[in-house]
Amino acid sequence: MTVYVPEMAVVRFKRAARRRVSLRHYLCTEAGPLRLTSRLARALAHRQIAVPQFAVSVQRMVEVFVEAEGSKINAIEFRATHARFDKEGKADLHHAAEAMAVILDGAAPKKLDEKVLDISSTLRSRKRERETQCANTTIIKTSDCSRHKGGS
Repeated sequence: MTVYVPEMAVVRFKRAARRRVSLRHYLCTEAGPLRLTSRLARALAHRQIAVPQFAVSVQRMVEVFVEAEGSKINAIEFRATHARFDKEGKADLHHAAEAMAVILDGAAPKKLDEKVLDISSTLRSRKRERETQCANTTIIKTSDCSRHKGGS
């Protein structure tokens, strides 16, 4: 009995570039932006650790969402926020959560009547922007991009 085996060619398939999304946390200090590891950011949020040097203060923070496909960066989004630290140096993110609620509520004035607008959401939104403005955002954006593109 004769068995016929056809010739087979091995063809490599190109792998599709994987889509990656990363979340980075930065603390804006007078010395410049300080990147927090995810583990440290989580521990701060759950009040598991204290940072005594930040006791009784408000620290500005930036969350950076980076979406990449292979080595190509598709999108970078920033969200400024802040953390209030109590007398023990533990972060209280309650105020940041309220600020996020303001964002979700919207900054557009709401029409109450034909000639009456409620601008309280607009005022809260502007106040939040002033409180959480971080001067180091440009530095963070530059350093974050260079890391993804194979830089420093």
